Amino acid sequence: MEKELLQERTAVTKDELKELLATDGVCLSILMPVDKVPGQNKQNGVRLRNAISNAEQLLAARGVDESGVQEFLAPVREFASDPEQVGTGGAGMVLLRSGGVFRDIRLAETVREAVVVGDHFEIRPIIKELDAAKVFYILALARKDIRLLRCTDHTSEVVDLPDFAPKSLAEWAQTRQPDHNLNNGAAAGPSSGSSKGVMFGTATDREDKDEYWIHFYQEVDKGVNDVLKKDLGAPLVLVGVEKELSIYHRITKYDWVVPAGVHGAPDSLKGGEMHKRALEHLRAQLDPELERALYLYERSVSLARTSHQINQCVKAAYEGRVSHLFVADGATQMGSFDEATQRAQQHGTPQPGDEDLLNAAAAETIKNGGQVFIVPKETVPNNSVIAAVLRF
Repeated sequence: MEKELLQERTAVTKDELKELLATDGVCLSILMPVDKVPGQNKQNGVRLRNAISNAEQLLAARGVDESGVQEFLAPVREFASDPEQVGTGGAGMVLLRSGGVFRDIRLAETVREAVVVGDHFEIRPIIKELDAAKVFYILALARKDIRLLRCTDHTSEVVDLPDFAPKSLAEWAQTRQPDHNLNNGAAAGPSSGSSKGVMFGTATDREDKDEYWIHFYQEVDKGVNDVLKKDLGAPLVLVGVEKELSIYHRITKYDWVVPAGVHGAPDSLKGGEMHKRALEHLRAQLDPELERALYLYERSVSLARTSHQINQCVKAAYEGRVSHLFVADGATQMGSFDEATQRAQQHGTPQPGDEDLLNAAAAETIKNGGQVFIVPKETVPNNSVIAAVLRF
């Protein structure tokens, strides 16, 4: 008896993806971009109906009879019959269908159009989306308005700092306890509202001024650490002018501050520009998890616990021996894996029953509790399209 169909219109977690990969039988993946221009829902429907026609041919080529094809595709056709539903969500969509599963997964980024029938779902766009959902923080170092933002690749929201943490220099100047180190370093300057400014003149005064900022940012840092303890390990990108970035890097107690930071006054970055620049800066750095995995690969070479050969990596993935897998973004290698003989075969020209071996290796790695990184080819060890750290 067929299991109850699962239909969801939300992204999946890593655990849910692992459950999806445990499904048996033929797996259909439909990948398509979604037009968001008003009035283009009709085009989305046409694109999906064409994909269903392609799926019919691919299922028939795998030996599924006509009635079986129609039953298999029934929930996909029902979904496609509602143009508004098809056009709702992100810029890309992945439909997954197997014997007991139908999932509608929306992607924030567009995706290459494809229809894939095989032993595994096409999961690489989903893995990339999971990576895009990783949390990072932005700390805007503006003296008049300290802001902490919790972000993903596609979202950004202000997070309240604890009450004890200063939100501005003026607020801190009003509430701080006198510091004997600064008694002679600051003199009352032009007032701003109810708080007095601080003026510094000589070289000694400037040293005292640095000490003043240090004390201020130390209090800010305490509040930041208090908030980030629930997302410990999340990267923190600093945004500010060079002097303040330098001071904060010196005093912070948070271990995952991204080097350098985004230079520029936060108040001058409008309309999402701060998030955009912080994300660009973050992407220019290696992801800490990826960096650790690459380091593990280097350490494991001498132990003969690595491989960058496609056939070996695929075989090891099926055997549950891959702990970390690196796959080149956009690469494909059609072929087949014979579970009886435990041998993978690569084919230059796709043959009936073939699937992308790189995707198969990624799917089997996740099924067996490993970690998969979809990265630029130049990041994959040995400049290969695939590389693996082996458990044994």
